[in-house]
Amino acid sequence: MNTTTTAAIALTLFASTAAHAQQALQWKVADGGNGHWYQQSNVGTSISWGYAKDAAERSGGHLACLEQSAENAWVWEHVISVGPDDPSEFAGWIGLQQTGGPEPAGGWEWISGVPLTYFDTANFDNAYGFGPESFGCYYQTPTYPAGNWADINFNGCWVNDCVTRYVTEWSADCNADGIVDYGQCHDGTLPDYNGNNIPDCCERGEACVLGNYPVQWRGEDGGNGHWYRIDATSTTWEVARDRAFSQSGYLATITKGSEQRFLSTLDWSIITQWGVWLGARRQSCTWQWVNGESWGYDHWAPNEPSGGCFDAFLLLYVQLGTKYELRWDDCICPPDGTPTGSFIEWSADCNNDGIVDYGQILQGQLADTNTDGIPDTCQCGTIPSLPSCCPGDLDHDATVGGADIGLLLSNWGPCGNACLYDLNNDDKVNGGDLGLLLSGWGPCGN
Repeated sequence: MNTTTTAAIALTLFASTAAHAQQALQWKVADGGNGHWYQQSNVGTSISWGYAKDAAERSGGHLACLEQSAENAWVWEHVISVGPDDPSEFAGWIGLQQTGGPEPAGGWEWISGVPLTYFDTANFDNAYGFGPESFGCYYQTPTYPAGNWADINFNGCWVNDCVTRYVTEWSADCNADGIVDYGQCHDGTLPDYNGNNIPDCCERGEACVLGNYPVQWRGEDGGNGHWYRIDATSTTWEVARDRAFSQSGYLATITKGSEQRFLSTLDWSIITQWGVWLGARRQSCTWQWVNGESWGYDHWAPNEPSGGCFDAFLLLYVQLGTKYELRWDDCICPPDGTPTGSFIEWSADCNNDGIVDYGQILQGQLADTNTDGIPDTCQCGTIPSLPSCCPGDLDHDATVGGADIGLLLSNWGPCGNACLYDLNNDDKVNGGDLGLLLSGWGPCGN
């Protein structure tokens, strides 16, 4: 790597101290691409090539292997230039390594195993002297053309500067259906309940069935951890609301632009008509979300809302065709017609462990034997007959112990209906309940 330009990028490389990643983008086949997905991540501190390689592989991908000039140009324009950092001064790891051969340009290989045919060696000089510069990174300063690469040592540091970013690529197609798995995991056409970007069916060795599966807006993607699903059932708003509540969810409440943008990544092809219900209604000229969240953000279609102060319901209008334009519309349906379905959101965390219950149920981490969307452990006080209930586990930590005795004793005495601490349902907390608690002492399930 040429040292005369390193000082120019010093401030940029250390400008960000918080790790962040942009939304992954696809180089679509329809646009002449390979169908792969790419994402820029910034750890905010110096990282080695090995760290970046491991991080990319933990996410189900690999460091980007830019096998042709068109791919390199597309990634630079759409992934780097629109990322959270200044692309005019940029360094980020890619999946290029030198395994032998003459310095500085010999023996370079992509970690994907694809032969390296497209290769610009202009900035490969093994020049600096902090060990062999045997690993590749994107390198860009105002004096170098966009999308250039450079050789650098394993630790990614020179003078006082270090690489803090890397570019991940997802290309796997485990079920051989011609579609990269990453996109199917994120749009809900294949289930990925553990969030590792590998379809659950492939991990279990089962046949993959395309469908309409719940999808999480993941924290690493800037999301809230909630789960969402399109319910393609044509019905009225009130019935759709009740259907969502019966599953311990609610009609989705879209309260910011990033959440609205997340919606556009889902598979809307199952919507055969013109829209789905959202969780808001207008009464006395005022819009309100069903879960009480503040009304502030909106994403109305042109000339909407158009219903004045009439009572109405919120509809996510779906423009059909090859592109889905998701806009809002106020609707008093019928007589306007009945939308194709509804959009359901799950956010409950009844055991207060910081994780949305619905995802834990989907992954089998929490039992839901009555399939109502509420973990059994949160219902055992009121429905102790549930097969997976653990009598005495009052703090829902899957263990009966001293903390549970403390809760029981602090509620000793008469207890009304549905008291969580009345284990034998005799409307009082007493020795009988203490006996049940002690009989289940230890980890639940023993």
